Amino acid sequence: MFNSSGRIPELATGASLAHYERRIAAAPLVALVAYQQHHIIGFKLGFALSPQCFYSWLGSVVPSYRSQGVASALLQYQEHWAKAHGYQEIQVKSMLCFSAMRAMLAKHQYL
Repeated sequence: MFNSSGRIPELATGASLAHYERRIAAAPLVALVAYQQHHIIGFKLGFALSPQCFYSWLGSVVPSYRSQGVASALLQYQEHWAKAHGYQEIQVKSMLCFSAMRAMLAKHQYL
């Protein structure tokens, strides 16, 4: 299982690492990782859907580090990276059960 540490509950889906690898195999990928004292506390993955459109695919923060601005910082860095690399649009999806993620996206004016 991809979430072998169990620290990020959103990844506890049972999906294999191979599933994630297949999803990103053909596209340029950006992987951002947030650390606190050498421990991973959050991440954000995205890839190109086209030369103009970047897809902000997966992201999460370890529950004990949430509400500290980690997800917002990762999102803002991803936005700056995408703009600097010529992307004109960022797409993102979130499920209804991830209310904190949806609130953070709304705060950053994502529809």
